[in-house]
Amino acid sequence: MRQRSIQEKVVITLSALGFISIFPFSIFRLINHEWLIGYLDLAISILMLAICLHVIKTKKIESAAILLAMLSLCGVVLSIYVKGASQVYWVYPAVLACHYVISPKKALLLSITASLISLVFIYNEIDVLQILATTATLIITILFAFFFSSTMNEKQQQLSIQANCDALTQVGNRRALDEKLLEIVQIQNRIETTVCLVIFDLDHFKNINDRFGHLIG
Repeated sequence: MRQRSIQEKVVITLSALGFISIFPFSIFRLINHEWLIGYLDLAISILMLAICLHVIKTKKIESAAILLAMLSLCGVVLSIYVKGASQVYWVYPAVLACHYVISPKKALLLSITASLISLVFIYNEIDVLQILATTATLIITILFAFFFSSTMNEKQQQLSIQANCDALTQVGNRRALDEKLLEIVQIQNRIETTVCLVIFDLDHFKNINDRFGHLIG
């Protein structure tokens, strides 16, 4: 059985944490008759749980990751609109979660958009000093998350190349072949299409290596 990828684990963990952290608030607010914000939190937490279970069952993360990022940021913006400035603290974990699950550029765009809308909603509720402090901390958080995720993505790509490519020829090695074959088998099982594998061998190639060296070979 295939082990879960790092991204799968991240999406599962963040969506599960989102459900665990938001669901109790929804129950508390519904008990206190805060119907609108209570039902909003309940809907967000249920969708978080649905994303978690979907990835666990199907191992499909592309659409789930985008949905999780948008749900996190849109949920925060809506809660700020309904409840006010007291909800602005939820923007920070939403920004970080967004940068963990989708590409840095997409996460940056979504984070800036959500933060600007949130600042507009709370502009008349807090004084100028608090607005400046909130704006500054949001900028720092977004930039830190962006540069951190960009660096980690670049490092992961470098490690993947080193692990899957032959250092001499720069072509895929046995590990890359195994991963590609597994990917093809999974696609074939899902789509039920015909797959053909062609393998060829060069006769007496060892003689070339022995005579001219592995670099020439």
